[in-house]
Amino acid sequence: MNEKVFMFENLNVKVNFEPKWFKVHPAVDVANGKAYVGTFLPCEVGKPPKNPDDFEERPEKHFDEQFFLVSSDREMLYAHPPRGNEFLMRYNLKLQCSPYKPKYPSWTPQHVARYLDGEKVEPKTVFNEILNVFNDFMEFEKPEYASLYTIYTVATYFHQLFDTFPELFITGVKRVGKTKLLLLFKFMCLNGVKSSSISEPSIFRFTDAYRPTILMDETDKISTTKESEKRVLLLARYKRGDEAFRVEGETVRIPTGFDLYGPLIIANIQGLDDILQDRSIPAVLPRSVNPKILDAYPKYSDPKWAEIRHQCFVLFLTFYDEVKRISEGSEGCDVCEAEKGGAFLRGRERELWFPILTMARFFETHGVEGLTKLMLNLAQEIVKFKETEDTTQNTDVALALTLPKIVEEESDDNFYHAKKIKEELVKTLERDKPPDWLTNEWVGRSLTRLGFKQKRRLGTGVQYLILKEQVSNVLCRLGLTPISASQSSLPTQPSLNQQEKATCWICLQPLDLKVDKWIQNNATNNHPVHFECYQKMKGGVKEDGKP
Repeated sequence: MNEKVFMFENLNVKVNFEPKWFKVHPAVDVANGKAYVGTFLPCEVGKPPKNPDDFEERPEKHFDEQFFLVSSDREMLYAHPPRGNEFLMRYNLKLQCSPYKPKYPSWTPQHVARYLDGEKVEPKTVFNEILNVFNDFMEFEKPEYASLYTIYTVATYFHQLFDTFPELFITGVKRVGKTKLLLLFKFMCLNGVKSSSISEPSIFRFTDAYRPTILMDETDKISTTKESEKRVLLLARYKRGDEAFRVEGETVRIPTGFDLYGPLIIANIQGLDDILQDRSIPAVLPRSVNPKILDAYPKYSDPKWAEIRHQCFVLFLTFYDEVKRISEGSEGCDVCEAEKGGAFLRGRERELWFPILTMARFFETHGVEGLTKLMLNLAQEIVKFKETEDTTQNTDVALALTLPKIVEEESDDNFYHAKKIKEELVKTLERDKPPDWLTNEWVGRSLTRLGFKQKRRLGTGVQYLILKEQVSNVLCRLGLTPISASQSSLPTQPSLNQQEKATCWICLQPLDLKVDKWIQNNATNNHPVHFECYQKMKGGVKEDGKP
């Protein structure tokens, strides 16, 4: 059934089960197989003359900025509400929401005209130009970060092609250039908006209408109770699908959802809480000793910013379909895979790095050699850094590291007091006394989160069932190595000998490192294992195939 008609006295309603029109976002979007970029352009607006042959007739006119959509086939569509809605229906299009009019357009009229006249850009040229900007103004801990930020800048224009998009977190001591780096992102990213003070409603209303790259500076209090709602909005920003709901309207109150998905870059000195940082790609800026970089500061009036944004818009309109093919095709399946025998990006980290590595693959196909491998190696370094941070700062992880000491003590029935666990956790955290939040109740909730759910209440307090096998399983799934009572609070990796390198740690069968597909990482206690065994372990499936 393609359609159904309901007939009334003065109205006919025909239902189209296969819609013949498509919604398009007024900022940037892909609809009905084409890419679109919205922009306001200066226009002369007036009524047409009643008699075209009467040259003395002067109809009223005025100058105004009207909204247009520029398409990937180099067409310009009039889309200014309300009359623009009728024009768009000729192309089977309908605006998703009202367009937002910025003070200064990201895409200038002169650049729009150049694109409509047929101007083209080369991806390698755009990449090198943005890379040079970062290297001219900033000094990074490693040169690879300049390439990462170049890819991220261009990827903001393509972010609607992905289901997730990473947040960037920039930190460092004062005067390392955090604000300067944010300015560079503001000048070059898609619809960059930089603010040290932005309200919660502004975040979701602005995102829903403009799809901006939000840059937040001096956000040291983002994890405080007063900023809790803002933190929740930022947590949801990295993944498509989450919305903020508000009741709109004066007379008729209607629940309305506002999109939260979009690029986000945060900079501060103090750092982020572990949940926000888990959704971001972090970087620590060093203080530069290069006088040229110290004295270089981006000027808002520099015309090269508009030129770079123009090149990125043209890049999006020209190559959106190629990037989409890379992300959805067979190349997208293995873009996060390392070379044979190397580590893999999985779970949250795979989500975060997938857009970056997809764009790296795109630039590599256009002449930027070795970029994918460079980004994959950097990704693995950053992931390892985050794992270390998680191990040393996450209190649930700290509790998991404490449990091997607990289970080494004698117990008749494997039940242990919450008070005793708390005392050992204080030692692991290297505190003189327990912090206010660390109570027996918190220990119980944390044990439940880790999977230790069985407990009993006695006259001496609550006890929890903790088995050595459970502890080993939890540590393995967290990518940690069990510690003994004689070790420090931080995990250490066991050394490998030649025999271990040739034996699967899980099934204990021979492992040919040159022929078999294998993996070695923290989750395997740094032992090599068959990749098939690794998948079964991560999925909670035993060797016999039973859960």
